[in-house]
Amino acid sequence: MSYTKRIEESGKAMGVGDDQALLSVHGLSVVVATDGATQKAATQLPVNVIEDISFSIYPNEVLALIGASGSGKSVTAMALARLLPSGLRIIQGELQFNGISLLELSEREMCRVRGRKIGVVFQDPQTAMNPVKTVGQQLLEALRLNRADLAAAEIKVTAQRLIEEVGLGAVSDIMRRYPHQLSGGQLQRIVIAMALSGDPLLLIADEPTTALDVTIQKQILDLLKRLKADRGLSILFISHDMSVVRYMADRVLEMRGGHLLDSELLNSAPAQTASSDRSSVSSSSLSVSSQNQGDGPHPILAKEKLLAVDNISASYEADRWWQLSKSRRAVLDQVSFTLGRAEVLAVVGESGSGKTTLANLVLGLMQANSGEKRLYHRGQLIEDRIEYQRLVQAVFQNPSASMNPRYRIAEIIGEGLRYLDRSHTAGERREIGFQLIEQIGLPPEVMNRYPHEVSGGQRQRIAIARALAVKPTLLVCDEPTSALDPESQDQVVNLLLGLNKRQALGLLFITHDLRLAQRLADNILIMQGGKVVEYGSVGEVIENPSTEYTCMLLDSML
Repeated sequence: MSYTKRIEESGKAMGVGDDQALLSVHGLSVVVATDGATQKAATQLPVNVIEDISFSIYPNEVLALIGASGSGKSVTAMALARLLPSGLRIIQGELQFNGISLLELSEREMCRVRGRKIGVVFQDPQTAMNPVKTVGQQLLEALRLNRADLAAAEIKVTAQRLIEEVGLGAVSDIMRRYPHQLSGGQLQRIVIAMALSGDPLLLIADEPTTALDVTIQKQILDLLKRLKADRGLSILFISHDMSVVRYMADRVLEMRGGHLLDSELLNSAPAQTASSDRSSVSSSSLSVSSQNQGDGPHPILAKEKLLAVDNISASYEADRWWQLSKSRRAVLDQVSFTLGRAEVLAVVGESGSGKTTLANLVLGLMQANSGEKRLYHRGQLIEDRIEYQRLVQAVFQNPSASMNPRYRIAEIIGEGLRYLDRSHTAGERREIGFQLIEQIGLPPEVMNRYPHEVSGGQRQRIAIARALAVKPTLLVCDEPTSALDPESQDQVVNLLLGLNKRQALGLLFITHDLRLAQRLADNILIMQGGKVVEYGSVGEVIENPSTEYTCMLLDSML
């Protein structure tokens, strides 16, 4: 029987029992390609080598793969789906999936496995979707590719059913929208629906909730658990968050440096019913003990006002693509707060609460409908636009998206100096870059690399160095650690805390992680639906929340 025929037949009569592996990996090794045509590409990729790893996934099982950044988790997942980039290749090993040797399949045959038998959910749903096609168009396209047995009318009905299955209402409305018109949680549900379009046996979920707030994260995790139960799915769940792993997984494998370290059974008791789970999961990076709490801001500098935001309101003008009229959607409503020099203020709230809009207003990237913001430097009100841009710098969630991939790190760090402080020569800018690289704890050879040649944690520290180059007084950090593993998160948080203490640098820290806010901040501002619902010191807000919403956020922490 041909491979194509076997692929079509596999799963129809599920030849895999509960005691037989659905996927077996034996002696898998992945190396950086160094032969001829791929040598140049190989030298431009980070060295993530997988060496002689073996494991199995059984029917209706969630197997978690954990490890720090660069440990080989995502490379392993991409190897299983035969989606490795051109600079990496499998040099040995066996991949047996439901009786089929995946490594013996041609790419055309493998395309019949991907989507139909193995679904993939990526970390960032925005990058997994086409921005110029509606959600409905992309879901219908996936169904046409993966379900050739369905007629056109059946495909549309199936698409609507998938949207309902992943927990999205207003199906017709959702299908007409473009990816940028959906929230992160909604987008991730659509990506899951697309991954389910071929009715797969195995779902590979690569950090599917990392960048989501705690309430949306739990909704997505509960959705995956329900789909596993309803469909009998097996799931390879990749994560760096042990609290999420405890909530999801039946077994866990840890990777380090391309090797598998251990496998263990997890207690599957629901995390929401065992509050002791949340405290027992704490590691150095998830600890809820605050390094700032109790110390407060610098006693003298705290009295020096840095930023004042008074009754700011903002809205977006939205085109109704099914109507001829336009409408305005309020996203901020009468937001007020003050930030002292050397103070860390955490802004916390779930997706759609207005956190990023507030950050954009402070950065001057958009204008408010009403209210005002005032920046002070050494007691003087700053009114010059260029000086304001120099003094208020940003560190974004995804450093890769904020860096020119054609620039070396030295050019990236010097960007601000070229545009906001032209008093320096090219040589002086480079010398400043070397000083900043040393300050953020990276080796000097990093200066000659490109963004893709460093890890995620290193990229985020480089983004901080770029912001520091123009000597700001305020850093606006929008979810700067949400996509990082615990070790990298620790490095970035400790760097920011050190800058706050040593340089009296004010931090406006946007996050959905209350644990991180407690560790980092002096004061916390809780937002819901564009409004401030709670504002006070870390101790007051965390220990004695005054609103049901804050209590809900605390209870949502896994």
